[in-house]
Amino acid sequence: MLPFDEIPDDLVPLTAYFKYLLTLATAEQPILLFLDSVDQLTGVQGNKLSWLPTRLPLNCKMILSCAAEESNPVISRDYQLLRRMIDVEENFIEVVALGEDLAMEVIRMWMKTAHRDLNNYQWRLVANALSKCSLPIFVKLVFAEICRWRSYTKPADTHLTCTVMDSIMMLFERIEKQHGKILVFHALAYITAAKSGLSESELEDLISLDDKVLDDVYQYHLPPVRRIPPLLWTRIRNDLPNYLSEREADGVSVLNWYHRQFRDTAKERYFKNMNMAMYFHSMIADYYLGIWGGGRPKPFKYTEIQRHRFNLADKEGVADRKVPEQPLAFYSKDGTITRYNLRKFGELPFHLVRSRRFNDLFENVLFNYEWLHAKLSSCPLQAVLSDFEDAYSFIDNQNIVRELMLVADALRLGGAILGSHPDMLAPQLIGRLLPEIGGNVNVKMLLRACDNDGAKDCALLPVYHCLHTPGGPLKYSLEGHQFAVFGFCLTSDYRYVVSISNRFITWDLSTSDMTRDVNPGVEGIMQHLVLSPDNRYAAAFTTNNQSVVLNTLTSEFVIIDNPLPNEDPVCGVHLMNQFFFVYGKLGWCRFDLRGNLLDTHTNPEDSNKWPILCECNDNVPFSRKYRFTNSLEK
Repeated sequence: MLPFDEIPDDLVPLTAYFKYLLTLATAEQPILLFLDSVDQLTGVQGNKLSWLPTRLPLNCKMILSCAAEESNPVISRDYQLLRRMIDVEENFIEVVALGEDLAMEVIRMWMKTAHRDLNNYQWRLVANALSKCSLPIFVKLVFAEICRWRSYTKPADTHLTCTVMDSIMMLFERIEKQHGKILVFHALAYITAAKSGLSESELEDLISLDDKVLDDVYQYHLPPVRRIPPLLWTRIRNDLPNYLSEREADGVSVLNWYHRQFRDTAKERYFKNMNMAMYFHSMIADYYLGIWGGGRPKPFKYTEIQRHRFNLADKEGVADRKVPEQPLAFYSKDGTITRYNLRKFGELPFHLVRSRRFNDLFENVLFNYEWLHAKLSSCPLQAVLSDFEDAYSFIDNQNIVRELMLVADALRLGGAILGSHPDMLAPQLIGRLLPEIGGNVNVKMLLRACDNDGAKDCALLPVYHCLHTPGGPLKYSLEGHQFAVFGFCLTSDYRYVVSISNRFITWDLSTSDMTRDVNPGVEGIMQHLVLSPDNRYAAAFTTNNQSVVLNTLTSEFVIIDNPLPNEDPVCGVHLMNQFFFVYGKLGWCRFDLRGNLLDTHTNPEDSNKWPILCECNDNVPFSRKYRFTNSLEK
């Protein structure tokens, strides 16, 4: 019964709030979380499991599932990350095939619950299919199929496949025969082609713009409104129970395939050649471009049957398909922005790239000031940069790739400013890219739009080149600490940099994104930052002799007060993959990585003669204490 308005929007405070809610569990009201297919999470850059707590409070339990395929390292990436985060072997259970006996028992129990039965011949068919495959999803597909059988059904009409893909193919074929092949083909193809799924209204709009479907549906009559009857899609969806799921994407409830096997099978069936895939991507791109929205009639051709039946002299007609406009933002009556069109931002670049409509992509998205400003105002910088990165892999022209990289790198260089002040987009682009205007047609088009349209967002537009241009020694400005930085470390793969002041901040050096911002709430300034060899933990000690150990994967931390005997001040810390050490001049202590003291060691009586050497024992800021030299110097 907590208020919803207290839920944070940003990922870092949202993660902390989620972990706080788990602590509210009691013996009378325990919290049980079941999370299926966490590897299919979307919309999170980088480590998509960073929110997951590795230590649960009392009266709280969590079960989650994740796919792992040795033959597909992309699918297994999240599983491997989970193995690193949760290193207790007993916490992992592999979900294997049920086995023929158990699968048969499950089928019999389901049939009994459904008050159905089969004859002996049909039961033998079921047993034969389950002997070849007993995966849970296959068992579910078999059950859905045999529930349609009758005792008098002909043997020729009672057959089962032996693989999951063949079973799904058979399901698609049956639905196509029942509801019309073209209608089902195109409806399921649109869902499969979409980046993050489609809402039901979007799907109906797309089908209504697809004349191949409408010509098939309206073969024999002329509709008063040239749109698909909504009942047709409802009937198709009812025949796909539990196979299409509703999820949230860009603030909208969308339909998408629940199982990855259904998406793979749909691609195999409906995208047999590149032309078919490009057709559906292009249709979705037209929809989000708003070409036929807002009352613009779309032309179509009458079928031969319609022309003869209704004595039509014209071969073509036009009709309003009643689909909405697709502006970048929606405005109230007084002219203020009420919300941005997040669906357009998420889907349009994806489909323009895959339909290879690069001119439309450049003019409307990547080199369009209005688009870049609107998306920066409503989405993280990385979401904008990902559009450029996606285009790289599909474009062969190196001159155009260079232009894309110039704009993307200019956005990265200004990321610290643009992340909080998107209205500075025009000054940032003009100030950095003016020297590159000659010979780069698309960059010139973008800067001209910055001159013409940027003044309404920021009146200060530079006349000359005044900021760092991409390609120089400066790559990023990493800004986030409120105080001086007292230490930083690179991870062993040189992908991330961890820095400390009164908080831990981690940046992704490939994108300049801030991936962690953890405030342990300690008094004083942290110093002497160290990383474990496997990069899973970071540690530092503070000016008031406290030590902090941070899990870099989950942002969980433990604070350890001075454990040294005789109030020996802390002089340094050290990390190994399993242990954490705190040392002073006269002794040292060993902890596990959950903060439990394992043992203490002190110097012998002549400790003043043999003090422990310390690397850093003053409070000089990092920027004044160390000098970076050439790698060949010592």
